[in-house]
Amino acid sequence: MKITAITTQAQYDEYKARRDGIANKENKDRTDEEREAHELLAILLKSYADANFTLNVEVKPGSCPFCDGVRLSMDLNRLKGSFVSCLVCGGQGPHGLTPEDAVKAWNKRREGGSNLKK
Repeated sequence: MKITAITTQAQYDEYKARRDGIANKENKDRTDEEREAHELLAILLKSYADANFTLNVEVKPGSCPFCDGVRLSMDLNRLKGSFVSCLVCGGQGPHGLTPEDAVKAWNKRREGGSNLKK
């Protein structure tokens, strides 16, 4: 099975179906190739989802303050809350109690905000 980076929603759907098909098998019944494919598919699916995330919030995140990238991810730290990070350069915004708070804090960087990490 050839697995490449996911670039379209159709490819995402196809890979998700493949991963789910493998996941439905008992772990002991999976071949080494299936185990490896399952792990790789899970990583690729998460990467694609992170790069194309949408939030149900009124405020949308602006581009990265470090590299001007627009491939962003919403991450969650169980202790500190949500934060926006850049998938291009790895820059991270401040934590917010909710995703909307994190986006607002991320967007403040153009106004001279602080608490951004690279």
